[in-house]
Amino acid sequence: MTEFVFGILNSIGFKHPLHTALTHLPMGLVMGALFFRAAALFTPMKHLAKTSYHCAAGALIFVFPTILLGYMDWQHRYDGEWEFLIGLKIVLAVVITIILALIVKLDEPENPQLDLKSFLYLAAVMTAVGL
Repeated sequence: MTEFVFGILNSIGFKHPLHTALTHLPMGLVMGALFFRAAALFTPMKHLAKTSYHCAAGALIFVFPTILLGYMDWQHRYDGEWEFLIGLKIVLAVVITIILALIVKLDEPENPQLDLKSFLYLAAVMTAVGL
């Protein structure tokens, strides 16, 4: 399937990696989630916790196609050759997916507090930085 997709794209002149462009969605949403969470916690604008939660949920949605396209690019461009950095990216992709799922499952955006749930937002950003 990977070669089929890249064959079609190459036939129309698109020779760039797909994963690179899509990474901006979950990464930007993860960072936005932390900033909105901090604003909800440290300013009177508590309603921004909902925006933070929605950013985390959006990041969780977009992490799956990003991982898929990363896998496809790895297979197409590097023939699936195993390297340390690829392994690290796979581990961090799993970690950020779990963190985002925990945020979506556990967070209560109606009642933002400085607790473990807020730490998860920071952990998601730190994982994104590692990626």
